[in-house]
Amino acid sequence: RTPSGNLTESARRGLAIFQGKGGCADCHAGDHLTSEKTYAVGLEGPRDRMREFNPPTLRGLYSRRRFLHDGRARSLEQVLSKYHRPEDVAGDVLTEQELADLLDYLRSL
Repeated sequence: RTPSGNLTESARRGLAIFQGKGGCADCHAGDHLTSEKTYAVGLEGPRDRMREFNPPTLRGLYSRRRFLHDGRARSLEQVLSKYHRPEDVAGDVLTEQELADLLDYLRSL
């Protein structure tokens, strides 16, 4: 965010990706960027009893050290490039710039 609290240009582009091409807003919706529904997103491990997960709120991502239900991802970059890639969710591959913009938006939350 800028000193005035507005989104940077990169974060504004990231918001557009979040709401569109990335498919993020399908599950991370509303003011709290979550949903009461559960979704099968391919993140279950062999020892997990659950196959569907409730999307966590994305508010405050900048202060988290571990990500996903089991903490396997240690950065937002890992989440979006290894475990929960936009192309797996929405079917669209993001360019490096689009991924950087999306990360800027997510870090602004």
